[in-house]
Amino acid sequence: MKKITLLFLFIVLLNFNSLQTANAETALSLTLKKAVQLALENNPGIKGIKSSLAANREKIKIAESFLLPRVFVQENAVGTNDPAYVFSLKLEQRKFSLSDLLGAPGTFNNPNAISDFKTSLFFEEPIFSPAVKTGIKAAELRYKAERENFYHQRQELAFQVVQTWLMVKTAREDVGVAEKGVHDAKQHFKLAEKLYKAGIGLYSDTLRAFTAVKRSEQNSVQASTRYQVAKLFLGYLLGLNHPVNILAGKTEKIIPDHLQIYTAQWVKRDDLKSLFLSLSAAKAGIHLAEERFSPTVRFEGSYNLHNDSYPFGIQADDWEAGIVANLNLFEGGNRKDQLRIAQDKQKEMQDQLIQFKNAIQLQVQKAYLRVIEAKKNIEFAKAAVKSAKEGVKLVQLRYQNSLSPFLDLLDAQLSLNHSRVRLAAAENQYLTAVFRFLYQSGVLLKTMKIK
Repeated sequence: MKKITLLFLFIVLLNFNSLQTANAETALSLTLKKAVQLALENNPGIKGIKSSLAANREKIKIAESFLLPRVFVQENAVGTNDPAYVFSLKLEQRKFSLSDLLGAPGTFNNPNAISDFKTSLFFEEPIFSPAVKTGIKAAELRYKAERENFYHQRQELAFQVVQTWLMVKTAREDVGVAEKGVHDAKQHFKLAEKLYKAGIGLYSDTLRAFTAVKRSEQNSVQASTRYQVAKLFLGYLLGLNHPVNILAGKTEKIIPDHLQIYTAQWVKRDDLKSLFLSLSAAKAGIHLAEERFSPTVRFEGSYNLHNDSYPFGIQADDWEAGIVANLNLFEGGNRKDQLRIAQDKQKEMQDQLIQFKNAIQLQVQKAYLRVIEAKKNIEFAKAAVKSAKEGVKLVQLRYQNSLSPFLDLLDAQLSLNHSRVRLAAAENQYLTAVFRFLYQSGVLLKTMKIK
């Protein structure tokens, strides 16, 4: 029995390892453009905003429905001995006869109780209603503002994906740098050990070299962990619950040749358009408050059925039709309060628009200067790596000839490792700065050729 159990566990572990290997081999690998496209399709946050936008579109139809005819059925049941009401119901039921006049006026003043079931079909059609038309216009403007804001949210998500994708790229490059550091540290250890065995080196140098190897291996593990976490976060933005690999190599081709021409494109940003439309909706709100006391005219009509015993019966029928005009003269100051609220809302939107335009212009200028700075930093980082490589070669040669202590070689190697990391970071910062500038200018998806 124990052998069977062990065999079963072995098979399960074998299948589990095979599944992990298969998943690793079939892991999703995406270019930057494909990653952004997948995020725009699958990200739960952007899908929620899209659903909210669809709900706002339905509000336009709700506002338009107030201009459409209104048809409804109503059933009333009543019993009464009110003299006037009894007389009226008998007429409506077409039951008034000569016998109802006998015994007058006593039968008029003290009639027997009567019941009536009245089935009515009502029809209403607005003819003149300025407030409803203004409400439709306001609903349309609010929807358009939400739509432009949705477009901006897509730009923002795209930039988040770009940042994370570049973070994965940098983390992967850091892994390569860390592995080079491990390789170089092992070479230094071999050299120190060789010189010690030849009797021209110190044992303490071999200990320092061994410590440097372990420190490099620790850095390699940390870099690998950061790489795995970055891939998981990229998958999260894409609406997935597993890590995503990247396919690098074509990122620079997305970047336009002349970035300066985009410094004036911020005036077409989607969120700025949204704010303009919101301001127009606020102005429509003022007109809506002003039109609350405008006259309204509508057509009304009904067709009625009467029965004295049960509902929806037909003993008699009648109809009526007419024009109804309303003019609200006083409503306790409510109109003035609503108007002041609408005016204050418009002023608030105007001030927000001015401040927002100034903030966007500042962000664009700042982002462009960061691009120039980041590009120069790459040149400095490349020069530092080149210098550090030469320094390692020189110190290694001096150490081999017993002209420099081993500590100088460790310091030189550490400087080279840091220079490589700074170069990878500088390249990532440059790409991030470029895409941030395109995002601030409102043309990120356009330059990536994503609709």
